[in-house]
Amino acid sequence: MALQETGRKISHLYQLFMQEYADFGETISVNVIDYNVFLSIQENPGCSQQFLADKRHVQRSLLTRIIKKYVALGLIERRSSDRNKSAYALYLTKSGQEATQKIRNNILDLNQKIANQCSAEQYQQLNEALDTIIRNWDR
Repeated sequence: MALQETGRKISHLYQLFMQEYADFGETISVNVIDYNVFLSIQENPGCSQQFLADKRHVQRSLLTRIIKKYVALGLIERRSSDRNKSAYALYLTKSGQEATQKIRNNILDLNQKIANQCSAEQYQQLNEALDTIIRNWDR
C-alpha cells in the first residue's frame, strides 16, 4: 500500500468522524473540537484554565475564549480558586454535566460503530496500531 493511500484514508475517516460528531454536537450546543474541555473538567473538577491549556497543548488565551463561550451558555461555571484568588476554578453546571454524559455516550456509540465494521481481531489490531502511532508521534 502506498503511503499516499494511508494518508488519504485517514483523512477520509477523519472527515466521516468529524461530520458524525459535528451533527451530534449541534444537539448539545458543544463544538466537537471542545469535547475534551468538558471531559477534562468532569475528570478534574476545580481545575484551572492553565491546566486545561497545558493538557490540550493550546494557548491560554484560546482556552479563555472557549471557556467564556460555555460560561455564557450555562454549561461551565467559574469560581474563585481556593488556592489562588486571582485564578478561577472550573466546574460543569448541571447542564454541562448532562452534556458531558451525552458526549461520553456518543463516544461509546462511535466506538461500537467502529467495532461493528470489522472483526474483534481487526478491532484490537487497529487499536494497537493507533496506540503505537500516537505514542511515537507524541514524543
